[in-house]
Amino acid sequence: DVYTVSMRDPAHNFTVERVYTLVRLHDSPIEATDAAVKRKLNKYGKDVLCDLIALQRADNFGQSPEFRFRQKHFDELEKLIDDVLEKQDCFSVRSLNVNGNDLKELGFSGRKIGNALDFLVEAVIDGKVENSKTALIIFVEENYGKNG
Repeated sequence: DVYTVSMRDPAHNFTVERVYTLVRLHDSPIEATDAAVKRKLNKYGKDVLCDLIALQRADNFGQSPEFRFRQKHFDELEKLIDDVLEKQDCFSVRSLNVNGNDLKELGFSGRKIGNALDFLVEAVIDGKVENSKTALIIFVEENYGKNG
C-alpha cells in the first residue's frame, strides 16, 4: 500500500523522525548560556536545535501577548548559537583537537576511547581545559582515570 511504500522512503523517515523529535522536545527549556547551548548542539546538532528554537518561538506567539517577553530569550539563544558556530568553539567529539588515535597512543582501547572523548568534550564545554591537543592529553591523563 501507499503508506508502506512511503515509509521506505528515507526522506519520509527523516521527516517523521525530525517532527517526532521536535514535538517531544518543544516544551523543554533551553538555558541561555554558552555551555547549555554547546551541550544542546552536541546532543541534537545545529539543524534540530535551530528548528526547535523556531518551534518554541512560534508556540510562544500562539500564547497570550503577556508571555511575548520570552521572544528575547529565543533571540539570546540564536545569538549564542551563531557565536559558538562563528568562533568554531568545541561542542562535540568532532571538534576536539584530539581523536581516538591520540588516545590509543596513550593506551586507551575499546569503549574507553569514546568515553574519554566524551569526558573531554564536557571538560572543554565546562571550561576546565582548553581545546588544544597538548592540554587535552595532559588533562585526560591526569583526570580521566579518576572519573572514567
